[in-house]
Amino acid sequence: MTTRDNPDRRIVNRPFAPGSWADPYPYYAELRHREPVLPIDPPGHYAVTRYSSVIQVLKRPGLFSSTVMAQADPTLLGADPPAHTRVRRIINPSFSPSRITTLEPRIRAITTELIGRILTRGEGELIADLAVPLPARVIAEILGIDPERYGVFKRWSDAAILRATGNPRAGPYDESSRDKAEFHEFVARLAAERRNGIPGCDGLMSTLALDQTLDTLELLHLGRLLLAAGNETTTNLIGNALLALLRHPSELECVLADLTLLPAVIEETLRYDAPVQLLRRLVTQDVEVDGTMIPSGSIVVPILGSANRDEGVFPNPDRFDPVRRTRGHIAFGAGPHYCLGAHLARLEAKIALEAVLTQLPNLRLKDDQVARANSMQLRGLSRLPVTFDPA
Repeated sequence: MTTRDNPDRRIVNRPFAPGSWADPYPYYAELRHREPVLPIDPPGHYAVTRYSSVIQVLKRPGLFSSTVMAQADPTLLGADPPAHTRVRRIINPSFSPSRITTLEPRIRAITTELIGRILTRGEGELIADLAVPLPARVIAEILGIDPERYGVFKRWSDAAILRATGNPRAGPYDESSRDKAEFHEFVARLAAERRNGIPGCDGLMSTLALDQTLDTLELLHLGRLLLAAGNETTTNLIGNALLALLRHPSELECVLADLTLLPAVIEETLRYDAPVQLLRRLVTQDVEVDGTMIPSGSIVVPILGSANRDEGVFPNPDRFDPVRRTRGHIAFGAGPHYCLGAHLARLEAKIALEAVLTQLPNLRLKDDQVARANSMQLRGLSRLPVTFDPA
């Protein structure tokens, strides 16, 4: 019997109301225990919360199609195999572990520059001062954006994030239309120049422009996806990790005493407070999930943040434990759409955390003005003010 059959056990749909965004995890747990597949608004949508069921949704694109996300990006995010596979093969080499490793010196240099600015002030706001500009500058350089155009690039990036996720941190939607048009013009001009043999800045966008299997529209969509994905997830990962450590002093002390724990801190943060909380999939035929029959044409919403706190997979899941065995977390997704930039996000987060913890002594929260970004899909901070002892 489900809660729909027994009104006395009705679950208020709190996990998807703005008031629950500060801490949705207790509500996720309630759903996992009482109604793991929950009909939600708008009609025809179902939230899926248990680890095994979320994995089922993510790994079976034939039953659960990504095309419902095509408005955000039709080339990768909103495409199914074999179309997805074709584009993924083109882009994968640029984000392979070996390729990402070569970026480490440059990522460290950018991080050192940003931390240096914080040191001169004696306090910092680690989202605006570090977690936002670091991944934005790195992806800009990967794409081959002229450094002198970084300010324009950041506007384009914010517009891409806003259109893909609705995250208000990115700015007003009406302004994003102008930025979208500017980016379209940039990509079309770049593609024409490269394909006509006119040289320009080296970078991934130039490389993709020379790939004759990609048309200009696909190049445009790919560029916009890389703008958004190369920024927001890493920003949220860095902020969530720092907040978790600052709110768990014992764990912070352990990490300060042994920085080799940083990769484990990153994996535990990904599990404990996933930067991307949920996705959407289109049901292509009637299918049963956790005892609930979902009709063809419905939209399922696999909640990654809930799956990563499933007590059947991760014992004591609400505890932040950097030494736990986190293998199997799905913060970067699973199946054919496993996050393209996972290696890059991990490397940027490791370098950023190492710099903060080693160069800002006695780091502590400055006040109670830590604030979450106003988004259910993306989980991150809009503010993280800190103070530290002068060197």
